[in-house]
Amino acid sequence: FFVLFPSSFCIHRELTELGIHNIIVNPGDVPTTVKEKISKTDAIDCAKLARALYNGSISSILIPTPEVEAMRALSRTRESFVKMQTMVKNKISGFLNSRGREVKDKAARWSGKYISALKSMQFNEEGEKKVLLRLIKGLEYFRGELADILLEIRKEVNKDKEIKKTFELLLNVPGIGMVSAFTLY
Repeated sequence: FFVLFPSSFCIHRELTELGIHNIIVNPGDVPTTVKEKISKTDAIDCAKLARALYNGSISSILIPTPEVEAMRALSRTRESFVKMQTMVKNKISGFLNSRGREVKDKAARWSGKYISALKSMQFNEEGEKKVLLRLIKGLEYFRGELADILLEIRKEVNKDKEIKKTFELLLNVPGIGMVSAFTLY
């Protein structure tokens, strides 16, 4: 039985628990003829998969454990929160630029001191101040979430001796910190 890679691994696990032998393959690894690329139907895909399995020209991908899959989800969540935080920072910068405003001391950009300076900015229009404060509130939300995710990462790493050992080795590489080690793992 085949399960194609984009599907979740839970289907594979459920089938395995039922005693059904199955493999998960990367669709890009399945040999495909030009004709099969042009005319794509379920029947053609089934024949293609059966032929590849019979010929031994495809193999299963590595199936992560549920724990590793959860860590991957945590890493991806962190990555998307970093992108959203960057988006809010860009909105704040754009908002200030469009009004010809800037913080005098840019040395510690996006530090707590910088954000305090943003909060204390005065505007002629009350609405502008409210917009800036809302954007800052969003920034603080994402900063808090990222701090919480970092704590979760540390907990995950410390739960398992093997994972912790791998992380210690990764952290010995110059330029690799906790987040990079977690992403690599």
